[in-house]
Amino acid sequence: MITSGLGLTLKPGAVLKIAVDDETMWMLPGELYAIEQGLKFKEEKYDNCTYRGYFNKDGERKGVGIMTFNEDGEKHSGEYKRGKLNGVGKAELANGQIYWGQWKDGLKEGYGTYQWKSSGEKYTG
Repeated sequence: MITSGLGLTLKPGAVLKIAVDDETMWMLPGELYAIEQGLKFKEEKYDNCTYRGYFNKDGERKGVGIMTFNEDGEKHSGEYKRGKLNGVGKAELANGQIYWGQWKDGLKEGYGTYQWKSSGEKYTG
């Protein structure tokens, strides 16, 4: 058993699937929690997107994951509950803008930061 600084314990054989690089390392606490809760990692392809992340026993997206949209490559990564972004998430939009912040039922809600690609300017609110 491996115990993290967050008080989470990994079982022998647990494999981290998402938080493997600098871009996704911020999702590590959520990934450790998903593993501890017994959520299953898989990649699921839909008509307009692909989701790589954790699912509960009922097949709903739950835990951390990354949704990549086929048409424009837009990415939504973060905490999923009830199949939608809920909690902290990041949206990398097709036009280069990035939104980091809070989500509820797949919609931006609460505190967040927008960053524009062209100028690097940020707006937080």
